[in-house]
Amino acid sequence: MGVGKLHEPYDFPRARKAIVAEVGAKELQRLHRTSRVADALAIVGLWSVFLTLVYLLGTMEVSLLWAACFVLQGFVIMAFGYMMHELFVHRFVGGKLFSRWMGLTTGLVSKQLPTEYAHIHRSHHLYTGTDPDEQYKQDLHTRLRRWFYITPVGYMMTLRRALKVDHPEEWPPPDGAFGQLDERDRKSRKVDRKFQYVWGALVVALIVLFPRATLLGYLVPLVFALPLANGLRLVLEHGETNPDNVYHCATYYRTGPISRVLFFWDAGDCHLVHPLFPTIPLYRRGAATKLRRPFLKSKGVRERRSLLVLCYGFFIRNEPHRSLWSA
Repeated sequence: MGVGKLHEPYDFPRARKAIVAEVGAKELQRLHRTSRVADALAIVGLWSVFLTLVYLLGTMEVSLLWAACFVLQGFVIMAFGYMMHELFVHRFVGGKLFSRWMGLTTGLVSKQLPTEYAHIHRSHHLYTGTDPDEQYKQDLHTRLRRWFYITPVGYMMTLRRALKVDHPEEWPPPDGAFGQLDERDRKSRKVDRKFQYVWGALVVALIVLFPRATLLGYLVPLVFALPLANGLRLVLEHGETNPDNVYHCATYYRTGPISRVLFFWDAGDCHLVHPLFPTIPLYRRGAATKLRRPFLKSKGVRERRSLLVLCYGFFIRNEPHRSLWSA
């Protein structure tokens, strides 16, 4: 699909300076403060919810409550990817060695190998706002493709497309971008793939030992519920943006307690924090979004308060991804 004019990357350094001048350097330092206890609670809490849902889905009778747990498990599996993204790719919680192995564990659960993900994600940060940025999402440009994306087959096809990073010649990929890995990263990717086989063997063993819990508690939600959760994530991250306004680099949806938990404090207005200040921890993003709201609105960023309206615009009206929508 033609994508129109070639937009340049957002000028994030200039935007950061403006935000620092508006809210103050001390306040931003406070928002960047990390807590080992909060980080540990995030890790233990997510694993606890995941294993609890595995047990419930494997033991409960099928009912409306079971169906709710089934859908929730899709969001929990997606949250493992979010946790890898923030704690172990951006902030290296627990040190690089701990983050390396925890990132590998969480990545295997959510079907994202950390070495590949880290390089693709660095590329995304560098080229946010450009036409080649996450081109596979731009390719979901018809209603049929978007509805197909939230099916198991469509989701897997799109996931494979995501691994093919394409940049214009005048903007070469950053050092170490996927496809141009250095020797250390190539070795790291080989380790990832070996553990992928180990994980597959473990899942097969769990199917033999605990068939109902493994299938209904993990594999079936992975196949059917995860694409639904990721469909909403696609809308709430960069579904509506303004390529000509650096402050509107993500969908400005006002998240609440439920949506923040479901998306691990990393979608909607929380995602507007991340490109500019990627190391603000998840437990301070709520305060960061509240602090920046008047500033963003003064810069012409359009706030959305209805998830239904956003989904209608994306899946029914077929508004272009990563653009300023018509209504």
